[in-house]
Amino acid sequence: MKILIVRFSSIGDVILTTGVINQLKKHSPNCEIHYLTLHQNLQLLQQCSFIDKIITIDKKESFLGLFFKFFKIGFTYSYIFDLHSNFRSLIFKMSHPFKTTSYSKNALSRRLFVSLKYKFSSLDHHVVQKYYTPIQRKLNLPNSSLEKLRPAISLIKPDQFDFDVVIHPFASKNTKVWPYFEELIEILKKNNYRVAIIGNGPFKDIQGITHFENKTSLDEVLKIINQSKLLVSNDSGPLHMGIAVNTFTVGIFGSTTKEFGFYPYFKHCRIVEHDNLNCRPCHVHGLDQCPLGHFNCMKDISVTRVFDEIKRSVPTTPSNPP
Repeated sequence: MKILIVRFSSIGDVILTTGVINQLKKHSPNCEIHYLTLHQNLQLLQQCSFIDKIITIDKKESFLGLFFKFFKIGFTYSYIFDLHSNFRSLIFKMSHPFKTTSYSKNALSRRLFVSLKYKFSSLDHHVVQKYYTPIQRKLNLPNSSLEKLRPAISLIKPDQFDFDVVIHPFASKNTKVWPYFEELIEILKKNNYRVAIIGNGPFKDIQGITHFENKTSLDEVLKIINQSKLLVSNDSGPLHMGIAVNTFTVGIFGSTTKEFGFYPYFKHCRIVEHDNLNCRPCHVHGLDQCPLGHFNCMKDISVTRVFDEIKRSVPTTPSNPP
């Protein structure tokens, strides 16, 4: 039996599909699992031993080009699971409508929750559970706990960690960025934590820490996270990388909330948020600036609170700096 999983982007969402595929492989070890995605995700997915083949496309390919490519490759699969439900994956569904099963992303429910603050029951489920549901129903798989659907990437944990805390201070939208990372780093330095910065974007050149920002590929970022005791991140792709390699993870959430299905409700994960603001969430994907002008969802999260979560997550004595 050959199965095709379809998810093109973004990197965090691609990572979130891995635990579902891992469970599928455990329940059906003889099945052959292929993954269709954008070329930019190739190196990351190559770290997943339970994926037998990765097929990539260029995001600039035309509608007709994609249709004929999807039509050709679709014949080789017994089942096709669309875990994206966007325009590109719709093309695949059009080319093979009887083989393709899509997941429900609850787009309307999420937008109504933002605008009206009315919560539908569908928003109670984590996105990994939503990914698993169509596969489970189609292949008659058993129920699975959230932890068993945890994102999974096949990296071995090191005996010695290169860093105590790795920080990803960036995000796709400004309202998802906590503004006090520089202050947090100074506290970590005073307490002898070895700190590294990862990601892409501008950041102050702070002495006494390791700067990897704007210098590393996705698979290199993944390895740095794996070689660190703890990750601190905004709501972004590297947050899910930390979960996938089972690194202690502290996620800081501002304009986005748990109802969107992406909170790290897994072992060794902690969530920091302002949960008493009626203006949250203000957008499904975040905004360039706070629509009310105060940005209290992030500004009211203190450095002390985040540092306390770090100490709770990694209670061991930090390594002495070199």
